[in-house]
Amino acid sequence: MIGAHDTFTFQDAGGIAAITPDSWKCQSVDYETLYKKGVRMFDIRVYWNDNWRACHGAAHLSSRWNTIQDICDEMKNNCPEAIYRIVLENGKLLGNPTGSEIFRFTTEVQ
Repeated sequence: MIGAHDTFTFQDAGGIAAITPDSWKCQSVDYETLYKKGVRMFDIRVYWNDNWRACHGAAHLSSRWNTIQDICDEMKNNCPEAIYRIVLENGKLLGNPTGSEIFRFTTEVQ
C-alpha cells in the first residue's frame, strides 16, 4: 500500500518554518491528487490551538477543523477507500495540554 507521510505539508507554513521548507515539506501536491495517483494511506498531523490545525512539527499549516470528526469526514468524503491516521502533536510547544489530553476531552464531548 502506498502512503503519504505528513499529508498536509503541500501547504505553505508561516513564521520561521517558511524559511526552511526543506526541513518539513514532505508533499508537493494535495491529498486528493495523491489519492487519484493511488495513495491509500494518509498520515495527518495536527495540534490544538482554538481548533485543530494541520502541522508538521513547528511548521503550522493552513488547514483547520473544529473537531477530529471533521477531519475524518473530510477524508471519508474525498478519499473514500483510504486509511488514515491522525497524529496529535505540539500541545506542549504551544503551552496547551498534550494532544492526547485534548483528544480524550474532544471524544468525550459529543
